[in-house]
Amino acid sequence: MKMDYKEQSHIVPTYKRFDIVLEKGQGVYLFDDKAKKYLDFSSGIGVCALGYNHAKFNAKIKAQVDKLLHTSNLYYNENIAAAAKNLAKASALERVFFTNSGTESIEGAMKTARKYAFNKGIKGGQFIAFKHSFHGRTLGALSLTANEKYQKPFKPLISGVKFAKYNDISSVEKLVNEKTCAIILESVQGEGGINPANKDFYKALRKLCDEKD
Repeated sequence: MKMDYKEQSHIVPTYKRFDIVLEKGQGVYLFDDKAKKYLDFSSGIGVCALGYNHAKFNAKIKAQVDKLLHTSNLYYNENIAAAAKNLAKASALERVFFTNSGTESIEGAMKTARKYAFNKGIKGGQFIAFKHSFHGRTLGALSLTANEKYQKPFKPLISGVKFAKYNDISSVEKLVNEKTCAIILESVQGEGGINPANKDFYKALRKLCDEKD
């Protein structure tokens, strides 16, 4: 059945979509409604890094759907506990906060940082982010996204955000003050031009955060 997606779509147009209707995937390839094959470089904007239609992965998902789909955060679940344990072990951290998206993760990180500052007697904790960054489109994440085009329609945004130069520790040090509660960055800037953070910069940021608690 042919559908004019541009005219009949009921989806809010937050993205300018390509004129392609995707129907299925296999491995690293996607196929449209005309059976045209594409090598997928987007990976669902990062969330489909395992590829498509992997037999073992699909079997696990189907088995879980048949067993139990969702119970909310009010109850314990063996799989969630196991996933949290493995993630904590892999990251050398103690606890995990599960989210549905990258922007939700940023919002959670901002709240956690401000609560940490509040517990230390600091009200209105401030943030340092980086020029050419992108952290999401919700209000908090957008406040950390250094793009005037994205920010302008939604101002005023969250206050207390300063932007440093990426991979430049001296520019970060100049912005730190007694109210700074977090430094938030992408390990690789995507919209900023595929800019990876170098190892020395990471080490210097870690040292700075430890010194300032």
